[in-house]
Amino acid sequence: MLVQGSGGVSLFALQLAPARVIATPSSEEKAERLRELGASDIIQQVGHVSLFGLSAAAGATWRT
Repeated sequence: MLVQGSGGVSLFALQLAPARVIATPSSEEKAERLRELGASDIIQQVGHVSLFGLSAAAGATWRT
């Protein structure tokens, strides 16, 4: 499951998700909090969420 940001809905989903959770916080402080709550992977946002980063975290590979 992908949760974007670190607001209330993302935190709620993270705590209830029975699956691997990939989170995309906008700061290192928020990333640490999401790790503490059980996020399995963190992809730091820099302007926008990278599809390459998401696919790598999910174990996918890209072909060009």
